[in-house]
Amino acid sequence: MKEKNGVINHMKITIRDTKKRVGPGNNFFKKENVKLGKEIIMKIDKINGEWTCAEIMLPRLGYGTYSCELEKPMFLPKGIVFGFFLYRNDQNEVDIEFTRWNKFFSKNAQFVIQDGPKQRFWNFRRHNKLKIEWYLSWVKFTLNGKTWKIWGNFDLGTLHINLWIYGKPKKTQVKIRNLKWTK
Repeated sequence: MKEKNGVINHMKITIRDTKKRVGPGNNFFKKENVKLGKEIIMKIDKINGEWTCAEIMLPRLGYGTYSCELEKPMFLPKGIVFGFFLYRNDQNEVDIEFTRWNKFFSKNAQFVIQDGPKQRFWNFRRHNKLKIEWYLSWVKFTLNGKTWKIWGNFDLGTLHINLWIYGKPKKTQVKIRNLKWTK
């Protein structure tokens, strides 16, 4: 995997760039689909005849609060997923996701503990405030004031933000502002 780097709010950002299809969703991830600046623009687009996705990663910062503001279509196309998540491996991951999981009429947002509980709900906002608080014995999700706190011992890794294809591809773009981590 090739990487392109940048810095936002004094945090090193790594942009995922793959030569072959990888997870999630058996997709190509391309650096051309991410623009770093005052805001982060991520998109799904066709490059050289292939549908491609976007993902960025921060270094492992540890316990604390990870937050951002997200501007997205009111409903993402039904085969598209936006994820804001802490990831170490497939068994150690917590997510805030926007998706309809390829269904026309489905709750379009969720808080998820991978291989564990999840909370699905409706989100009709274009402008969203996302936050994941990670501490020794709990994780708390917040989306526009809606919260969910889970107690447990979580061994999480780095913050990832991605926009990927789960079904039928369609050009899609999101904007991320005020990406922050606080201890």
